[in-house]
Amino acid sequence: MAKSNDTLAGNIAMVTDANVQTAKQVDRVTENLHTIMETYKELHVALRTVSDQVHTGAEMSTRSAKDLVHHHEQYRQQMTETIEHLHKKLLEVLGDYGRTVNDQTADRMLEWNKHTRDYSNAMEAVVRVMESLVEDLDSKEAAWQ
Repeated sequence: MAKSNDTLAGNIAMVTDANVQTAKQVDRVTENLHTIMETYKELHVALRTVSDQVHTGAEMSTRSAKDLVHHHEQYRQQMTETIEHLHKKLLEVLGDYGRTVNDQTADRMLEWNKHTRDYSNAMEAVVRVMESLVEDLDSKEAAWQ
């Protein structure tokens, strides 16, 4: 029996030693799991931060695109208004120019007509004077004959 007690004591010592080794391994695995969990938490926080930043970036991009569209619409509206204003102003200037040219032409034609009439009247007066001279000469010639 002493041998069996020694064997049993040896087996118990081996089991106890195996339990101690298992406990140490469990402690190491627990530490590794704890490290893995901490790393997982850090990665989760980092992933959440990146996700939030991507979300914020997407919102900013959407706002920027909306702002760009709004700015483009304002610019287009301003250009349309400017072109319409220029069109109206050009019609006004061309209308004024046409009236000025028409008035100047009419004034010049009236002036030309006046000069032509004055010239015609002067020529008519010259012709009458010449007619009168011719009649005087004819009557003096008839008197001399």
